[in-house]
Amino acid sequence: MTPEEWEGFVDQVKKDSSFNSQWRLLEIRGLAQEVIADYMTWMDQQKGVCRRTAMVMAEFLPDLATPKEIHEELCKNMNPPPTYESVKKAKTDVLNKFKAAIESKYEGLWKS
Repeated sequence: MTPEEWEGFVDQVKKDSSFNSQWRLLEIRGLAQEVIADYMTWMDQQKGVCRRTAMVMAEFLPDLATPKEIHEELCKNMNPPPTYESVKKAKTDVLNKFKAAIESKYEGLWKS
């Protein structure tokens, strides 16, 4: 594994652990299913690669799909397939936009 790949792996583990701890908090507060429903509604409002990325991410919930997993799924179903970089950016956009929407709806949700 190259140093860049290792760094990417470590970053992903950190992000995944943050996501997993946030997901456990949702489950404890009884909001996990409601947030999934919110995500599905929100996802339908997205466009292009962002929407397709969100759809693949929904298939992995409550786990967080990696850009590689998302890209592989999209390559099976899209012609022409998206670039890996566009999927990576779309995943970041999806996470940021949806987290902002959830924080707006459930003010203070991530505070313990």
